Amino acid sequence: MGQDNQIVIHVSAKVKKKPTAGHDYWLHWNLTQAAIARGINWNVVGPGNQESHWIEGLLYGGKKYRTLQILFPGLRVRRDAKAISKKFTTDSPTLVHIYEGGFRELLLLKELNSLRPSWTYVFNFNLLDPWVTLLRGLRIGARTIRQIAGSIGEAAVFFAETDNLCGLLDSETDLETKPYPLFGIAKKTGLIAQKKYDYTFFVNGDKEVQLSLGAIREFEARHSNAPGYYCLVPRWGSSVSITSLGSLAERVDIVNTNLSDFEYETLMCSTKVSVLPYLDSYYVYGSSGRLLDSRTFGLPVIAPRFTAVGRQAEEMGWGPTFIQNEMQLAEAMDVSREWSVENTRNALTPGETVDLILANVSQTTRAQASKPRRGFRLLSLGIGLVVWSKPRLVAGNLLALLKSR
Repeated sequence: MGQDNQIVIHVSAKVKKKPTAGHDYWLHWNLTQAAIARGINWNVVGPGNQESHWIEGLLYGGKKYRTLQILFPGLRVRRDAKAISKKFTTDSPTLVHIYEGGFRELLLLKELNSLRPSWTYVFNFNLLDPWVTLLRGLRIGARTIRQIAGSIGEAAVFFAETDNLCGLLDSETDLETKPYPLFGIAKKTGLIAQKKYDYTFFVNGDKEVQLSLGAIREFEARHSNAPGYYCLVPRWGSSVSITSLGSLAERVDIVNTNLSDFEYETLMCSTKVSVLPYLDSYYVYGSSGRLLDSRTFGLPVIAPRFTAVGRQAEEMGWGPTFIQNEMQLAEAMDVSREWSVENTRNALTPGETVDLILANVSQTTRAQASKPRRGFRLLSLGIGLVVWSKPRLVAGNLLALLKSR
């Protein structure tokens, strides 16, 4: 656990100040409130445009600047580090907690450590930036991570968003990381509701909608004497087309609007099984808030096999997994009818996550941090031009140009 007079600086490039922002608000708000309830001096640092009564807007830019920061990850990192260092001038033990750890945040960690070598750091490798591209695309990414981690020594504890991402970092960089203790953000008040839906599908796009509807039809062909009731919940803010329900029209509800806490709890308490029909490769290494929310309410979860989400479901006994096609999903739906999660644990609470973070921070003698190597900042400014380039970003055009030569 942390020391009685310890100060925690929670740094996030994604935190939002208003509840209407959804996950980017509630995740950080719930973690902050849980820490404060434990008597911890917990301070949130975010982008300048998110300055509020609970966020110190010390970081350069915001969402609209992220593409520029991907191109030049070292841009104004020193400025941000100085701003944080200047704001928190204290002799008390200080822990910097970086939850959404992209490449720019790793550079920020290095700069903060050079300014404040007496501080302790927690860094979570998060898919805010495409770490898979960085680590497997060019060896320079892995070397840079090793250099930064080596220069910081025992000043930092490194986490990664999922077990799969931990494995990738270990294989490519030999960096020892721990799975981050992720928590559910859904509010549970003890509401009791009738189980209206046999399955609720949380979909991210049109392809997942079609996969879900095809699996429902396949499942019903096997159980024609017992038609079910279903709910499809597109990702908040997404645009999906749900048509051609046919005979399912009267038994499939579509929730295509943002839900209040009470409405979300009612939905969760009204379903028997939660289904995550994910097709996006993000989930090979990324986590899912819907998985954790489902487990907050004690629901069995169907998750895609060969993903970080599926691995967690399998290891925790939370539900069956499936290969991403209609037949396999229908089979998993069939298996889930008798699935029991009675003897499995639910998702962590925000308070439990705070406790685990502090428990993992070593209070042993810290290794002396080395000075940045000459030319490192120049490298950090330009590494994004090659490593982070993707067609959907401005950098994609530059990469295509480099490859054509």
